[in-house]
Amino acid sequence: MTDTSATTTDRPLDPRLNWATLSQAERDAAYDNNAAVKNSAALIAERNRMSETLRASRNSLLDVPYGDRERTKIDLYPAADKMAPCLIFLHGGYWQRNSREVFAMLVEGVAAHGWSVAIPGYSLAPDASLTEIVTEISQSLDWLAQNGASYGISGPVVLSGWSAGAHLVAMALDHPRDWRFPACTILRPSATPGSTMR
Repeated sequence: MTDTSATTTDRPLDPRLNWATLSQAERDAAYDNNAAVKNSAALIAERNRMSETLRASRNSLLDVPYGDRERTKIDLYPAADKMAPCLIFLHGGYWQRNSREVFAMLVEGVAAHGWSVAIPGYSLAPDASLTEIVTEISQSLDWLAQNGASYGISGPVVLSGWSAGAHLVAMALDHPRDWRFPACTILRPSATPGSTMR
């Protein structure tokens, strides 16, 4: 058996454990994922390029309005089988940045398994409050339930999100289940990497 006590005691304590003593700069740094990943700019550029390529090449219905605001549009990537499951993906970005367009690269892997994908956009803060953003997500879910079949999406849905999108998923947990979809599974953010809670 390996003794790990030396390695754990040699490690400096995480300064976030005493949040009250941190300066504003230290608090900001704790949430700056772009600075924490040295090549984040290159990774973001690659993600954006891949998404642009996918949007231009795949059978899709892009920029379909589900609401009245500029960003309340949804991109639909229907599977060949209209009854296939549909992943609804909510993008992240601290509720202040990113868009549905730059996460289109996720479609390729999901579609390879015969699923449909729907990526709704939403207004960003500070132009919209968090309450307004949550309301827009509900509006997009209602729109998809009412109109998905006419766009080739009629199967069960799985709602997921990344970063702020995962928080929006959690806020949608109380969304009515009387959709016209046969089933609704909402995956909740989990503290354990690689696992999901239902």
